[in-house]
Amino acid sequence: MTAACEKYDFTDEERKEVKTEVARPIAIGEGTASSPYTVEAMLEGSLTGTDGSCWVIGYVVGATYRTISNAEFTASTSYTANVLLAGDSMCTDYRKCLPVELSSTSIKNKFALPHNPQGFRQCATFYGRSARYFNTNGLRNVSAGHWWYGLDIQLIDPHPQEWSDTTILLSAPREKQP
Repeated sequence: MTAACEKYDFTDEERKEVKTEVARPIAIGEGTASSPYTVEAMLEGSLTGTDGSCWVIGYVVGATYRTISNAEFTASTSYTANVLLAGDSMCTDYRKCLPVELSSTSIKNKFALPHNPQGFRQCATFYGRSARYFNTNGLRNVSAGHWWYGLDIQLIDPHPQEWSDTTILLSAPREKQP
């Protein structure tokens, strides 16, 4: 229930979420669901899709309030507006983290650490727009995401090999000649 003096934002209900079936990432480096950008590539800031929208993979290591330097690297944070992604699941250096804006109520419910403490230090992918956030490179307007519990990003091959079909023909046995 909201009181008359409270400010309430109804835009969450109007925002459309991207509904996609997300397969486990098989590569990294293209900004797609199957080959998301890494935190390191996003922090460098040289990789984005045509409109800046992309998928990013990393470990959820905390959240922050007002500035990136206020980062809390704990599952018991009370901040629900964002999460911090890192390329290392044990990261505690805010300079190596990508802030991810959790822009709608449904995204907050699915990914904010106060609602999902089991996601702390776990792998996740997010789809949003590459933009400045907390005066650093970040991901904003997140409309989709997926938890990948137990996934080790190091096991994803950044350059998967193309499959090639090899056909082996066995010759028919020769008939015995008289």
